[in-house]
Amino acid sequence: MNNDRVKSGLLRRTAAFLCGAAMAFSSAYCFPGRTAQAAQRASADVSADIGLVGNLFCISGSDNADHAELQWATTLKADSFTLYRSTSLEDGFEQVYQGGGASWEDSSMELGKTYYYQLAVDTSGGRKYSSVKSLEPVTVPQGLSTYDNQKGSSLVYETGGYKVGDTYYSYSLKKHPGMNDIYLAETVSRDGRNFGSERNVADSTQNSDLADCKIESIHIDYVPEKNKVVVWAHWEKPSGYSDGKALVITGTPGGEFTVHHVYNPLGIQVRDMAMFFDDDSTGYLIAAANKEGQGANATMYIFRMNDDYSGVTEVVKTLFEDQYREFPNLVKKNGYYFLFTSQAAGWYPSSGAYSVTDDLYGEWSGLRNIGNSSTFSSQSGWIVDLKGRNYLMHAYRWIKGTGTSGTTLCPLYFDNGFAFYDYCPYFRYSTSTGDLYPVQQGELLSQDKPASASIASDPKYPPSRAVDGNYNNSFIADDDHKKWPFYIQIDLEDVCDLANIQTSWYICKGSEGYYTYTVDGSTDGVNWTK
Repeated sequence: MNNDRVKSGLLRRTAAFLCGAAMAFSSAYCFPGRTAQAAQRASADVSADIGLVGNLFCISGSDNADHAELQWATTLKADSFTLYRSTSLEDGFEQVYQGGGASWEDSSMELGKTYYYQLAVDTSGGRKYSSVKSLEPVTVPQGLSTYDNQKGSSLVYETGGYKVGDTYYSYSLKKHPGMNDIYLAETVSRDGRNFGSERNVADSTQNSDLADCKIESIHIDYVPEKNKVVVWAHWEKPSGYSDGKALVITGTPGGEFTVHHVYNPLGIQVRDMAMFFDDDSTGYLIAAANKEGQGANATMYIFRMNDDYSGVTEVVKTLFEDQYREFPNLVKKNGYYFLFTSQAAGWYPSSGAYSVTDDLYGEWSGLRNIGNSSTFSSQSGWIVDLKGRNYLMHAYRWIKGTGTSGTTLCPLYFDNGFAFYDYCPYFRYSTSTGDLYPVQQGELLSQDKPASASIASDPKYPPSRAVDGNYNNSFIADDDHKKWPFYIQIDLEDVCDLANIQTSWYICKGSEGYYTYTVDGSTDGVNWTK
């Protein structure tokens, strides 16, 4: 289990696994690992190999964003992490966390104060530091919308479409009723809310391949520097997935459109895809692709588009050869290019990951884990840009229970070439201002609390690793005790009013199990109530 929370202390991160578990109960009323130490000055020995992000969040029922989640990552071989906090930028930094986790929550913040954080990473070669990050608790602006990750919601936009001059244009690929054809529909609005009748701007009269087909992975964008609408999508015959072709349409808002291709770019099959336009308006196609003889989606390709986006001119980079990643999405933040992908797993949840570079043509990092191993029971998807101020990972839950959400949206943060997202039951936001405030149903209780199991653990993977605040760490039973049923017990060391329990189950790709479990509570460790 990987998260446990409460109204005034609530279980959050909890994950119990027999083969590679990741439990992380966090605690709300104390600073885990804090020891009495003299305050210190901020260190100037800052390493570019460390990323630290902090975000404010609200407790359900409060209008104040006066709690914070700190998350960190590093490419250094770390022995342990120490997080320091101060209300001064230069000195007064006190230890608030020490351990092997990758996150910590600050539940003792006050409005009107600014808090500064710095992470120390201990390695065999010495201690390195992150840059200092600051957070200032605020009262949440009025009028924000609320997104519900548990029951499902839709993002609220004040206007839709692309604004060109005084007119809004909206585009969608559609079918005529009872047919397998595809056409591009354009609608127009003066206020971005009320759109008129559609205009068919491209169909099978331009290319007969649109008369009988199916379309997936649709991407439509507008490039204002060239006044160009660009459409790329995955094309297949009505049955099967053996073609792996791209449909390419471009045009001008209110003007003419052209169906340029239904083809395999440079002879390469492409399926899940995304478009990316760099600061100089150069266009790129990113696609889960394969050459003849490879399995579908074997390798990720980055193609450079031609000047009018009607085709591709070269392969910029191939990544993750024979690793079968899909659902690509590329974003640029602070000079870094982040490519997010999911593990190919059919309709099942899968582990998300990202790779990063500062040069599309240069060296890319290896795949880096992000979130938990199942993308919170979803498939990593596309990135929602909230006015460049905040971002969301928009993941899909293809298999879901009745009354639960078909999507999972996770606030996404960047620092120093690292990316982070975590689950929240709700968040408050505005697509017009970019405001974003996660909402938790209580404070984290279980992180670094005493943990035990009914079965013996591998000495390297004790139960404490399941509640250490790191999704990549795990409890693993030893080889002689991998048996069901079993239990993991966490001592919260207090009587708490539990409001929410979040459980992150380990995913074994190709052999996903359906876990059945119960949650029991006790005040004495002897008498339990389900």
